Amino acid sequence: MEGFFDKKKLESCNANSYFEVSGWQEPTSEAVSKFSAIAYAFAYCLQKDLNVPVGIICNAVGGSTTQSWISRETMESIHETVDLLNDTHLNPMVQPWVSERKALNFTNKERFGVKARHPFDPTMLFDAGIYPIKNYNINGVIWYQGKSNAERVDFHSKLFKMLVEDWRLHWNKPEIPFYYVQLSSINRPTWGHFRDSQRRLLTEIPNIGMAVRNS
Repeated sequence: MEGFFDKKKLESCNANSYFEVSGWQEPTSEAVSKFSAIAYAFAYCLQKDLNVPVGIICNAVGGSTTQSWISRETMESIHETVDLLNDTHLNPMVQPWVSERKALNFTNKERFGVKARHPFDPTMLFDAGIYPIKNYNINGVIWYQGKSNAERVDFHSKLFKMLVEDWRLHWNKPEIPFYYVQLSSINRPTWGHFRDSQRRLLTEIPNIGMAVRNS
């Protein structure tokens, strides 16, 4: 999600039109070429193991923050995240690069006179991508995100627990399987601590699993 957003992109930055609905599609070469490779590989292996049709919804957004995917009701439940709702630009819990990217993307927002919510803002992607499918009979979740929260390790652990509980609540499935990918072992400040915090979450949240990355 780089550079200035043009007017069309800015106009799409709202909960009603951010995600383009494509409908269910068979996994043809053309359809798969535009889809998440990890999500497709997971669904392919799952279908082979279960021997039943498997449908998978991908509404991933590169670089997005964990707080983007949590509902307002849940974000309002503890004071740290209430503060995040009230101040998305200068809050110390927001990584500097996230604030910088938001400012860059929205450089032309005022010039075009467009009202928009940035995808990295708290609750935005929940409103746009999770709430509209809350009545789907979802049977599991795979999650591959973290670098935009990796500098706030303890805070991310709180957010991640909130996210899992929030989604299970909205799908009315308190034990829905939730699998996530550990951040890579790239030598970056805080990433080792963050990876360890992801490991510890396995003992703190029921019915979850983690894919370990060694590279």
